Amino acid sequence: MTPRKQDADIIVEIRGGTAVAMYSGDSSARVILVDWDEFTDGGRPGILYPVQATSEMPSDTRDLVQRALQS
Repeated sequence: MTPRKQDADIIVEIRGGTAVAMYSGDSSARVILVDWDEFTDGGRPGILYPVQATSEMPSDTRDLVQRALQS
């Protein structure tokens, strides 16, 4: 059995169906956010989403990430 990774490369925080933030320990990470609703309404097909350091993650989000990694 392969050992489980104890960290995530990119964490996407969504609240109420809205992407709130993307976090990564890699400051050079690039995330493209594709929102089909925006695209079909005539908006752009995707945006380069800013990535924040995992150290900037709110404590409630960090707690949920740790629970997810332990499951």
